[in-house]
Amino acid sequence: MRRDDDDQLVAGIVDAGRIDQLIGRNKNVYLTFAYTWDGGNAGAGGKVASMTVTAESGLAAVLTFSDFGSHRLLASLTWPDGTVVAYNYDASGDLITAKLPPNNTAGTSPAETYTYATAGGSFQYMSALATPRWNADDNGS
Repeated sequence: MRRDDDDQLVAGIVDAGRIDQLIGRNKNVYLTFAYTWDGGNAGAGGKVASMTVTAESGLAAVLTFSDFGSHRLLASLTWPDGTVVAYNYDASGDLITAKLPPNNTAGTSPAETYTYATAGGSFQYMSALATPRWNADDNGS
């Protein structure tokens, strides 16, 4: 639990060090976090399956997590209106695609594709991004 200069609570911590709530400096805005775990195991060894983040307005976003290789990563983000953004990773945990919400009347979901290169024998970096609207590689083209 953390308090501000006026000794007001601005963040709460729950089991296993997970954040329960963040409160804005003006105390009028806040985000509340609720978690679910794989197999219901909320202990220190448990894996978060989803996190629901709710604003003071009642609007909520849901983040779901899955295993990609040996990494637990964000698999999808569901916006308050039900729109879903899905993410996919390679076995190293590198983001390889992000499937975005439909942006046309046909309801086609565009996907961004990410590729990586290795420099200096071990340093890996994102070398290209391809989207439905434009493509960019490490040469800026």
